[in-house]
Amino acid sequence: MLEGTLLQVRGLPSTFCLTGNVESLQTKLVQLNKLMYIQSELNADLRAGHKATRQSLISKEQQLQTVATENMQLKTDLTREKQAKGCSFNLCRRLEEENVHLMNRTEADKREIERLKEKIASLSTEPTCTYDMRRAPRGVAIIINNIHFEDMGDRCGAEGDTGRLRETFESLGFTVVTFSDLDHANMVATMKDQGKADHSNYDCFVCCIMSHGTMGKVFSSDDVGIDICELMKPVNAKKCPSLKGKPKLFFIQACQGEKSQGRESFDGDHDAKPVPFICHEADFFLGLATVPGYVARRDQDGAPYVHHLAKMLTEFGPTHDLSTIMAMVCDKMNEINDDKFGWISSNHSTLRKQIIFNTK
Repeated sequence: MLEGTLLQVRGLPSTFCLTGNVESLQTKLVQLNKLMYIQSELNADLRAGHKATRQSLISKEQQLQTVATENMQLKTDLTREKQAKGCSFNLCRRLEEENVHLMNRTEADKREIERLKEKIASLSTEPTCTYDMRRAPRGVAIIINNIHFEDMGDRCGAEGDTGRLRETFESLGFTVVTFSDLDHANMVATMKDQGKADHSNYDCFVCCIMSHGTMGKVFSSDDVGIDICELMKPVNAKKCPSLKGKPKLFFIQACQGEKSQGRESFDGDHDAKPVPFICHEADFFLGLATVPGYVARRDQDGAPYVHHLAKMLTEFGPTHDLSTIMAMVCDKMNEINDDKFGWISSNHSTLRKQIIFNTK
């Protein structure tokens, strides 16, 4: 009643007032629904934008990770490149240093080569360890073979020894001159003639004497004992200047005493008085068929010493030193088959160098 009174008082119908409130509420409800719809749309849009933003962020993070990985790889490659450039630089520097070293070494080698050339040139004028054997003919080879004597027994079987030695020394480039049965005067004269001769165009002198002998001596065909040193003296450096510094070789097939080395025939009667025979002058070589104080062996087909001497000189003269060859001769003499006695040759030398009869 009060409510109706109020409506009446205000001058408004009550029905109109309720209707107006309902419409107002409906309008507001519609507006509210619109707002809620708009809010829902906004929320949907916001969620969609948030999702897109999140996906974009994830994509950006992945890109950033890829970039970081690539950056790390680039840093690694850059480091390697720097190291490679550093190694290359060091290698280039080492190569330059090595090149400088090699250039210095080359210069040093050139200087050393020049020094060696000078040394070789100087050595070509200095004495060598081998006697010069380049001339042709090489020299004179005197062969004296005394077979028949006045009172001493003949040296039977020695006839072929001259030919053996002649053939040997001719093959070695010598001019060979042979003599047989020389008496004392002729033996001495023969050696003096050689001492007076000019040997300037020769490199060597050889003398072979085959005869009876005794200590330090050989016998002439008239039974005179001649000191071996006296036969060697005419060709020493003082008496024969053209043979100065050149080898002078003597080979003696003769007994040098009375002691027996074997039971074969001896070289006849002997002078028991010892006479020194070793020459102390330079460039001499003396080869004996026996040793001082002993007899020398001679067989029916010649002297073994001459056989072996000729064979060894012919075979090894062009390639081996004389001392080596004479050692072979000694060995061959020692190998002679003798049931009771032994045989050996001997050598005496004042040579200063080797002798090789090079025939090339």
